[in-house]
Amino acid sequence: MQEISPVTQRDAAVAHPPQRPSNVRDSERIASTMAGGAMAFYGLREARERMPALLVGGYLLYRGISGHCPIYESLDINTEASARPAHIEHSITIAADRTELYELWRDFSNLPRFMTHLQDVQVIDQKRSRWTAKGRPGRRCRGRPRSFLIAGMR
Repeated sequence: MQEISPVTQRDAAVAHPPQRPSNVRDSERIASTMAGGAMAFYGLREARERMPALLVGGYLLYRGISGHCPIYESLDINTEASARPAHIEHSITIAADRTELYELWRDFSNLPRFMTHLQDVQVIDQKRSRWTAKGRPGRRCRGRPRSFLIAGMR
């Protein structure tokens, strides 16, 4: 087995720095690259007076070209992953009356019983409710979706 000298290892690390995972979707990358290029060009014309534009332009160029946003990373946001569609390969058949199932489904306070990602659903009135979803440890998401009736179900 051939040993690699420390100098060769260091040179390899400099030549190929570790890749950070992409956390910016393609449309944001394109917009960041275009805006960053325009701002950097504007900032280069009179660099002393337009230093903020040059810095922001450089950041946006980095974000667009690399696909990695350090701000998103610190806030634990990944828009690239959310842009991918879900692929469902499992279905179930429930042997129950359609009206009974609809009533169970329409009472949003029942949802945490069979939707494991929901922590709590508080019904405010007929059209509004407050949902709390489980997130990563120590985090949770809240929302207030509006409900609507499905024609022909009632």
